[in-house]
Amino acid sequence: MGNTTFIITFVLVGLSIVLGGFVFISTQLMPKYNTAQKAIKCTNPEATISFLIDDENRTVIMAGELLPPKTITIFNKTAISAKWLHSNEQTKIFLDRIAGRLLVEISDKLANEHIEKFDCSAVSVRF
Repeated sequence: MGNTTFIITFVLVGLSIVLGGFVFISTQLMPKYNTAQKAIKCTNPEATISFLIDDENRTVIMAGELLPPKTITIFNKTAISAKWLHSNEQTKIFLDRIAGRLLVEISDKLANEHIEKFDCSAVSVRF
């Protein structure tokens, strides 16, 4: 009886070590994916705009530049809206995150307005 108890205990301890090692490797050593950042590509027949949206930090990078946080008027799961002034032109964007539509409105001091509509989709984040 002593030998069989020792063998069963040895096998159970060995299986526990193997299972514990597998759990450790699968949870700790695998790369962690940052799901807070989303890459968005918006296109129309004339132009393409890309965004990097970080929901965790509530930031938007548009065309390689960080939108100043004070310019963002709406930031939630359904929409992002921002408005800023640059070179005497006021730019407004509204991104409908549910429908995947982007509206860009550019107006100057002479009341000339230019509105562009884009269709958007999520893309993988490149590095």
